[in-house]
Amino acid sequence: MQDMPEKPALSPLPGLGTAVLIATVSFLLSMGNHALDPLVLSMLISMIIGNLAGPTPALFAGVVLSHRYIIPLGIILYGSQMDIRPLGRLGIAPVIYVILMVLATLAAVTQLSKRFGIDRNLGLLLAAGSSICGASAIVVLSPVLKARKEDTSVALLSITVLGLSGVIAYPLLQELFSLSDHTYALLCGSTLFQVGQVKAAASLISREAMEIALPVKLLRVGALLPVAIAFSFLADRGAQRNPIPWYLIWSLVMALIVNFVPGADAFRSFAGPFATFVFSVALAGIGLSIELESIFDVGLKPVLIVFLGWLVMVGLFLAGSWIVF
Repeated sequence: MQDMPEKPALSPLPGLGTAVLIATVSFLLSMGNHALDPLVLSMLISMIIGNLAGPTPALFAGVVLSHRYIIPLGIILYGSQMDIRPLGRLGIAPVIYVILMVLATLAAVTQLSKRFGIDRNLGLLLAAGSSICGASAIVVLSPVLKARKEDTSVALLSITVLGLSGVIAYPLLQELFSLSDHTYALLCGSTLFQVGQVKAAASLISREAMEIALPVKLLRVGALLPVAIAFSFLADRGAQRNPIPWYLIWSLVMALIVNFVPGADAFRSFAGPFATFVFSVALAGIGLSIELESIFDVGLKPVLIVFLGWLVMVGLFLAGSWIVF
């Protein structure tokens, strides 16, 4: 009996090229508008295209490539954004309090997710996105936890909905409660999810407010690598001896280089946008394979959990504003 000829392996180029094109459009749309995150735009645009086009086998190899190799590259580059300079700007007491806020919010959102019956990995992604740095934290931690692509998408969308609402609501809250510019800036840096959202909300008041808010936010961003390493011990890695993924180790090396090697700090401004673009490409690839029905099946529970987590953060900030800030 004659053997059937093997099907030729699909090229990753169509899927990867589509993802790069979507990421480029998302990156261009986000320029000049801090509130628009190119990561989320890439996910949304690719999900819409993927669901309108239906199953497209020609794109599958590129989707797999983006998830397996491009996200780790982005994580390594993102290590350059870990910055120890806020430690000197803020002082010991605020630094300790912000770290405690991050840990408390992580714990609170994780417990809320359990109470609402949310999948563990999705709950951890919501917790990290709320307490650390929004979409970037979710993208970095998804492969660490071996989270499903649907969990990554739901977490990103939930964090984005609440974060953008905060950008709109925070200036109104300042007016309503007559917050000083200094207090308002600290509120933005301590409780908004993403760096771009902090820039957008704080800059509506003044450039000085943004300069106060950013070091607080960057301190929260600095918690990402330690949390990622801690989360790596929660993932099921089978017979793998080293629970810490290789790309986290290299990301930590990158962080040490830009913070302690003389002159390496200049690499930070180049690597940051490139890491964002790489993440956008990866999320575009993932979004092309997501069925919208699987997102709708989860319902509004993740959004409610993120909202309750935000209330926890605001409560902790208000308590700290009387004692620490």
